[in-house]
Amino acid sequence: MKSLAKLFATVEITVLTAVSAFAQTAPAPSTETLPNCDATTSLAAVAPAATLATVQSPQFVVGDCWKYRAQDIGNGAAPTWHINIVRSVADNEVLIEGRSQNQARFWWVYEPQSAKWLTRFSYDEGAPDRRGRKTADLSANDPSIRFPLTIGANWTVNEKFEGRRVIENDMKAVVSAVERITTPAGEFDTFRITYEGRWNNRTEGGSGRRLETYWYSPLAKRYVKREGKTWVNKGGPMVWDQWVEELIEIGKGK
Repeated sequence: MKSLAKLFATVEITVLTAVSAFAQTAPAPSTETLPNCDATTSLAAVAPAATLATVQSPQFVVGDCWKYRAQDIGNGAAPTWHINIVRSVADNEVLIEGRSQNQARFWWVYEPQSAKWLTRFSYDEGAPDRRGRKTADLSANDPSIRFPLTIGANWTVNEKFEGRRVIENDMKAVVSAVERITTPAGEFDTFRITYEGRWNNRTEGGSGRRLETYWYSPLAKRYVKREGKTWVNKGGPMVWDQWVEELIEIGKGK
């Protein structure tokens, strides 16, 4: 089964965020240079960690930009990079362009009211709004992050990803701590959110434990790091996949 880490390079979110179940045949690697975020590459922390209390949903603006490095540790793959840039903001949707070093450009539609990544479209220069065909629909999934965030908050995350395989994740999320962490993009005060539950392959069978951690930064408006593991039961628990992703550049829109 294709690594879960590769999903975030393909669809990002969260992150978060991402599963290979709806990934399609990968196009040939682009010769275009992956753009950088036109911005500060190091930002001061938003506030001392001890003062982080309650955080509302982010307010994205045109030009907000995040560049991530992801690594599939479980399969020993080389790191990959992907970038998301906010291109338009309306009351009911935020349009975010995505690019990666191994895939063509695409669009994500984010819904501010629910904090959900709803749908993904291919990038089509010939279309009036440059949106091509729909390649993923996650509108029935639970949001991975529920606002407002505060220590001790918890919620369930039920997800279904359909593609060459149908993968379901059933997890419980808990805001477990505030923590200051450093990534190549700078130092950030974050909420640490832990997700724990099970994954199920509805196509080929198989299931196991899933554990994931997000470090969400109010300053960055997104997670600045995430890591995870999945286990599969084959005569006893074993680690099936392991991945890590972190923010390496950030851009602030105007």
